[in-house]
Amino acid sequence: MSNDLPPPDPATLVTLARFDSLPEAAILRGLLESSDIPVRLSDAYTVQGNPLLAGAIGGLRVEVPAGRLAEARQVLSAWQAGQLALDEPDSEPARPPCEPMPRLWQPDWAAVLAVPLGPWFAMLLHYLNWRSLGNVVQARRELHWLSGMLLATAAAVAYAWWGPGEVVALLAMAMLLSLPVLLFWYLARGRAQSRLLLPWPYPRRPMWLAFVLGGLLTATFWFAVELAFRLGVPVDERVAALVHSAGKLPQQVDELTTRIAVRAEGPVLAEVLQVSGIEPDAAMLDAAFRADLWRSCRDGQIAALLARGMIIDVRFVDPAGQPLGGYRIRGEDCQSAR
Repeated sequence: MSNDLPPPDPATLVTLARFDSLPEAAILRGLLESSDIPVRLSDAYTVQGNPLLAGAIGGLRVEVPAGRLAEARQVLSAWQAGQLALDEPDSEPARPPCEPMPRLWQPDWAAVLAVPLGPWFAMLLHYLNWRSLGNVVQARRELHWLSGMLLATAAAVAYAWWGPGEVVALLAMAMLLSLPVLLFWYLARGRAQSRLLLPWPYPRRPMWLAFVLGGLLTATFWFAVELAFRLGVPVDERVAALVHSAGKLPQQVDELTTRIAVRAEGPVLAEVLQVSGIEPDAAMLDAAFRADLWRSCRDGQIAALLARGMIIDVRFVDPAGQPLGGYRIRGEDCQSAR
């Protein structure tokens, strides 16, 4: 029987069946054509382009010539009864991805354990699995993901180093981005390995061991970063960076006080405030000290620098520049204020 049939005459066509999706209609068309029955699919492009319209237009119509309707109904009934099927080429039985199957890390558990440890953990175990399976192409692609993750981590460390200057900022970025990155990687890459291995039994490596080793590596990383942030950039440079970010002066603090200068004097952050209309006494200076101490110790970046030896030196002057007193805030002041 031939499938090269002449197109049917539209004037003679009647509807044989309706479908909401193209695949089923295409199967029926193939069966009808194999029986030498001309067939046309109406509204196929509309349903394929916008499936939501299928119900509104009555679905995709399979149409045949009116004179062949009885034969077409026999084909349709036989197909619905499971008596007909399209010819399929002979296919070889499915085979496992590797024979014999090597010991592998369980890919889905790798993704689950990566939630507290970070996406790098799942990417690394998947990369090791691809290597064990001998799939060089997939292993190389997984290595690209892992390398990109490590480069992104290095970039985040650099940003936190030269920007906020504290580990808390880096930790906040990690907590904010880790889960979305892990989810995106799993949908794009990770689940392919899970689906590949799902039908086949294979010896499994102990996931508890991977979790312990991954936890040690993660703890070591954060300890090294914390140590580097504490000992890396000198306090003097951090103070100079704070002065540079102070903004344009003078700055109005309140109706009586204006910030007229901010200077870096080694580890000392000197701030000069001009007071107009009053002369601050001891009680006012003490109240200003306590308010400034509270703000400084609650600011993570300032508190970290105070802990490393920075000193905040606040100096009050009158409009003529004559000193009116001041105070200093040190790291131990934050400890005593808690």
